[in-house]
Amino acid sequence: MYIEYETAQVTKSKRGYVIKEKNPSKRVPDMLPRTDFMPTKLIRTSDMKVVYGSEVHEGYCALSYSWNQSGRILKHTVTGEIKRIDKAKHRIIYPKGDSLNLSISEGDDEESDEGEGKGKPSHKIIHTLRSFKNGFLSKESKYYQQEEYQLDYLGEVGQDYMQPNYIDNSDLGDFLGKLVQEDYYSNTGVKYVKFESILQRICQQFNISYIWYDQMCINQNNKREKQREIRNMHHIYNNAYCTVALVPEFHLEHYDINDEYLYDNYHKKAYEEFVNAENSLQNHQYFKRLWTLEEAIKAKRILFVGKNIHCWGEDLTRQ
Repeated sequence: MYIEYETAQVTKSKRGYVIKEKNPSKRVPDMLPRTDFMPTKLIRTSDMKVVYGSEVHEGYCALSYSWNQSGRILKHTVTGEIKRIDKAKHRIIYPKGDSLNLSISEGDDEESDEGEGKGKPSHKIIHTLRSFKNGFLSKESKYYQQEEYQLDYLGEVGQDYMQPNYIDNSDLGDFLGKLVQEDYYSNTGVKYVKFESILQRICQQFNISYIWYDQMCINQNNKREKQREIRNMHHIYNNAYCTVALVPEFHLEHYDINDEYLYDNYHKKAYEEFVNAENSLQNHQYFKRLWTLEEAIKAKRILFVGKNIHCWGEDLTRQ
């Protein structure tokens, strides 16, 4: 299967609410200390080239993921041999104007057309919504009159929430959530890429210079090498600074998380959604596969990265 990764990631802040970041504030430190054990091979993420671990003078991270989420997986009916086909159908979604700086050969660019003709009204609409944080917005209000063409943008969503003559403050969280979800894709670009490009982008964002990734660090056609590296698997994950657990199903509905526009109902709903997403982690494929579960257990620390959300293992909300 092919997966989707959004570069604007949502996470929890130290002050107890959720924020959206293009550049995560909690990242891997620079120049990790080199461990006594180093994998035979590593990926240098600046250019995604395979290098020998013995030649690397700093620490590394490791990737943990489900193979079937890295492309189309084929199994030979006689030999049982598994082969991966990647036709660059994975998607990176990024804010328009951002540069991805990817090394691996990529697919086509696509400017999302889901918001075509709708303009970019969200900041004005949110300003309008903030004006009635403590009350109602009447159709006779000067705010409604000023922003009426903006509300037309919402189509049916706007009509649902503007009847009969006002929006109750208790509905603001749902209203703004739907508003931002509809507006989101009008301000993003889409890049079709190979799985390795998603890995490189994650490493760029989280400041990972070297990573162990089985499909590039092990010659999949060399049975002896595969057996040797499998025997070293517990050393590889136990000595990595952190394990990046890629869980594509881990996601949050689109919210325009921004301090300037936050108000109580919107804030609380977004935070609740984040905690619910954390609590559902164990229900995803990642925790139902023996290999990935073992890798997570062996990891010193773990970074869960989803479609548009991430969290460090030590920061998970405990319930």
